[in-house]
Parts: sequence; C-alpha cells; structure tokens
Amino acid sequence: MEQMTFRDCVTRSWTSARGAISQMSTLFAVCAAVLAAGAFFFSPQIPMDGQDSGRAMHMASHAFASIGTLLVQLVLYGVLSIKVHRFVLLEEGAQPVLPLNGKPLLRYLAVAVGMGVAIVLAALLLTLVLRPQRVGGALFILIVLYVAWIFVVVRLCLVFPAIALGGPIALRAAWHDGRGHFWSITGITGVAALPLVALGIVLAVLVSATGAVPEATWLRPVSAIVQGVSNALFVVLTASSLSWVYRRYADELPAPRLHDSGESQ
Repeated sequence: MEQMTFRDCVTRSWTSARGAISQMSTLFAVCAAVLAAGAFFFSPQIPMDGQDSGRAMHMASHAFASIGTLLVQLVLYGVLSIKVHRFVLLEEGAQPVLPLNGKPLLRYLAVAVGMGVAIVLAALLLTLVLRPQRVGGALFILIVLYVAWIFVVVRLCLVFPAIALGGPIALRAAWHDGRGHFWSITGITGVAALPLVALGIVLAVLVSATGAVPEATWLRPVSAIVQGVSNALFVVLTASSLSWVYRRYADELPAPRLHDSGESQ
C-alpha cells in the first residue's frame, strides 16, 4: 500500500494514461481501429445483407455477428487493460503484447466472463423464485440486482491489476483489499474518466445524426471512428486509474515490483 490522496490518484491516472498511449501507440491504434470497424459493420443502423432470405435468418446472422463482435471486443479490452496495468505498475513497454505467454489474459477473460454470467444467472434465478406478476416488479428486481452487482464488481476490481502482474485469480484477497473503499474506488475511476464525457456527447450527437439524416453517409464512418477511439480511451483511462487504486489499497494482493516481469502462479 502506498500513501496518496484522491487527487494524486486521479492526476497520476491521467499522466499514466497519456504515457501508456504514447508508449504503446501501435497497440492503441490497432485496438481503436478494430473497435471502430466493429461499430461500423455491426451497428444496428447498418443494413445487413440477406434480408430476402427471411426475417429469422436475418436475426440469426445479426445475433451471431453481435456475439462475435462482443468476444473480439472483450479480448481487445483484456489485452489493452493488461498492458496498461503493467505499464503503470511495472514500467513495462509495448513488448510483449501478451505477457507471461498469455496466462494473465486467459485469467482476465475468465473473471470478466464469470462476472457477466453471474448476473445473468442471478437474474434468471430471482425471476423464477419471485415470479413477479407485473413489469414494475420485474424492473425493481433487476435494478436491485444491478446495484448489488456493481457493488460486488467494485469490491473485486483490484483482482484485475493483480492478474496483470501474473498473480492468480485471488478473489478473496481482492474482496479484502476493497473493503471500506467502495466510494473511493468508484470516485477515482469516475473522475478519471470525466474527460471522456465531452467525447461521449459528440458521439451521441453523431449517432443521432446518422439516424436523422440517412443521406449523410459520411456520418456513419465518422461516428464509428469516434466510438472506437472513445472506447479505447475509456479502457486505457479505467485501467490506469485502477492501477493507481491498486497501488493505494493493495494489501493482501501482491505488491508491484518495478523491472520485474512477475512469475505466473
């Protein structure tokens, strides 16, 4: 654990994010480009081919394309997040793209997918047990469940930098180190991402314009590019701020050691 203030964490998050993008400009550009391509080709606003073959076939093809895009995005988020964590915590450069033979990435994906599956299963289970008779009741259950899920994710989020360092999936240690720091962690990561609010407003305007002015075809690629860059920036900023939160609160989780590639456990 390192002694630093809320302001220190936020300002250092911005500095580290800028340094990570500069140090790993190629990786950042590739991730942003792939995310932009996914936003362009698989956006619901982009007509899909094969509509004459039937509505069912069209919906199925769009669903598979969306799932594939989601998986690619998840892998890109994992790769970029791990590299940013290691840049901030270990001062590691752009190489290797997959540290420790990709083991941190596999663990990162396992935790991320596990968290997503957990909330889906919990929602299904509560729906089957409580059997709400009205839409309002079901909506209330989902809101409560979502709030609880956010709390759990924030309490466990320190496991991601630990995984990036080469550590195991130490959920119990992450839960311990996050105790009493929910609002601090949420505040630091939220304030660090504030510069993206303006970019998000621009993106929302572009997306609305593409639907309102269909003849302006140039808006679609521009909107996709802005979306891809903003998503990549969000990942970098979030990983950077979470790395500084890790420096501040990690106790049971392994401490970062500079110039040490870390041994996988």
